[in-house]
Amino acid sequence: MMHSAKGSISLPCLLAALLLALSAQLCLLYAVKGYEAEKDFLRGQQLRLLCGSVLQAIGQKPQPAGTQLCYEGELQPGNEPVKVTSESSYSSDGQIDYLKVSVVAANHVGAVQRLHRLRVSFSPEMRKLAAKSVLAGRSLTGGEYLQQAALYTSTEEVRLPQISFLQNKCAASLNKRTTEENGLSARFYYLRSNTSLILGSKGLQGATLIANKLSINTAPGSYYTDRIVLISEEGDITLGDGTKMAQALLLAKGTVTIGAGCQLNGFVLADKIVLRGTADLTPDTGAVEPMLTPAFNKP
Repeated sequence: MMHSAKGSISLPCLLAALLLALSAQLCLLYAVKGYEAEKDFLRGQQLRLLCGSVLQAIGQKPQPAGTQLCYEGELQPGNEPVKVTSESSYSSDGQIDYLKVSVVAANHVGAVQRLHRLRVSFSPEMRKLAAKSVLAGRSLTGGEYLQQAALYTSTEEVRLPQISFLQNKCAASLNKRTTEENGLSARFYYLRSNTSLILGSKGLQGATLIANKLSINTAPGSYYTDRIVLISEEGDITLGDGTKMAQALLLAKGTVTIGAGCQLNGFVLADKIVLRGTADLTPDTGAVEPMLTPAFNKP
């Protein structure tokens, strides 16, 4: 009868040992991968917070044109080198500025966070006009409907902000159904289609600036509860009868027509202004104060 040699290891025991070793290696591998995933998640959170904090700190005021180094340091764990820069540019008339803040982690490929902000201010001449009247233009039709003659000021020059600077820097389309249901979020819209923009019968909620290449029309009886800036680059703006605007700035290269029964707090500047009936017009200099977007991820 043959016997196994003393001290030898049976095949089942050897296989069991190998399986245990493999399991330990797999557990270690998954633990390392889990740690790396958690660290990557934490790093992303840190970059987002850092980016948002810097933009909040510097974004309320105009920044010098060009690229600036805002912060350079390390993130923990891991002593991760990080750099925060800002990039600011201006329209040729100086009335619109665009700010981008970027955060880059040196040792993580693709670990970049960016936030953007737009700011529109209005010329001193426009603010002076808004301080003494609601309507300003080169001509007025329907002056007999004015509550007071002082509500209109004649001006020889109608100069709009260089709104084309917004191209590729803000939203280029407006989903009217979504905005009617959910409201606006202070984003700016620069619409370049060769069609007129017709705003829905319910109006809009939430502050916004909407610029359209051609005309802009509001539906009769529509209501705008928050600050709104409407700019027509090459066309007209028409407020349907009974339109109500809590705080509005209307700027048009052509004609602004205000329907009967409209209520407008704010300021209107256009080449021609037409009143189609009695309207409740109230000056509001807040309509020409600078307007900022909240931080947004991409245009």
